[in-house]
Amino acid sequence: MLQLLNSLEEKGNITREKALYYIDVIKKSSNSLLSIINDIIDSSKIESGAYKISKQENIDIVYLVEETALNMSEYINNNGIELIINPEIEELPICCDSKEIERCVGNLIGNAVKFTEKDGKIKVLIKEQDNTVSISIEDNGLGISKDDQEFIFKRFEQGGNVNLLYWESYYRNNIYYEWILSGHW
Repeated sequence: MLQLLNSLEEKGNITREKALYYIDVIKKSSNSLLSIINDIIDSSKIESGAYKISKQENIDIVYLVEETALNMSEYINNNGIELIINPEIEELPICCDSKEIERCVGNLIGNAVKFTEKDGKIKVLIKEQDNTVSISIEDNGLGISKDDQEFIFKRFEQGGNVNLLYWESYYRNNIYYEWILSGHW
């Protein structure tokens, strides 16, 4: 963002169209930075035990996950990727924090889009077993080697074969996902 501003300062006058383009770039960059900062703050709160969730009764988890995925379908399709939503159940009311579930599912799908090539597939699977709901996001993207999978949830560690962008994307949210999805409700 600073490079962009420095470039604008050096060039002087720019057209309105170019200015609007640069404003859009700045907005997107600012939102991305804000998201990273919020994730770091949330991770710190989780680790210290200060993170609060707001559970609500009778949230249809199937509907919630489907709607979250469908809200991302245009983004997914624009990347040339097929979205497949395959719930094994029609509805399942549970007690959960719907905003946190949306955030987890949205981030996982976003990561899948980042690392799935054009003509790839992202599957959203929902099933109930043993009085538990299972939500899976599968893709045919880059993947993480078996050797590196043990490092995914360890803070400040990185697998040897995982490229930096891939690791950063997983690292930012994995403490959060692990806490939300491991039953600390």
